[in-house]
Amino acid sequence: MSLLSVTVKKAQFSGAQAAAHQWNSYVTLKLQHVKSTTIPVKGANPSWEQDFLFEVNNLDAGLLIEVWSKGVIWDRAVGYHWLHLRDIQHSNMEGSGQWLPLEADLVMRDGEVVGTKTPTEHAVLIDARFELPYV
Repeated sequence: MSLLSVTVKKAQFSGAQAAAHQWNSYVTLKLQHVKSTTIPVKGANPSWEQDFLFEVNNLDAGLLIEVWSKGVIWDRAVGYHWLHLRDIQHSNMEGSGQWLPLEADLVMRDGEVVGTKTPTEHAVLIDARFELPYV
């Protein structure tokens, strides 16, 4: 078993629609039937700086990152990013993170998310790393 540490740092919403929109957004992380969510933050450049830990048994899986805009009646998906666990480094040092592009659509296979497609102009800054075991 591995321990995945994820820090949701911030997001950037770009484009004409972003300037006109009253943003109140949050991020949801989904991994192997576990879902974690940040608090909602207002603005076109929200900053969360929230840490999450996941126990991982299957490195062939992926972390689904969803960014949502809170609405009065329902919330609207801003974009998604699917991060394959095998692409995440092993380190005990928190990094500056990586800007991940958000895409508008999920790619599904047999009812499971296996990727994302259709780029948006938005991005989210995530620091994801597997903790090294203490020796």
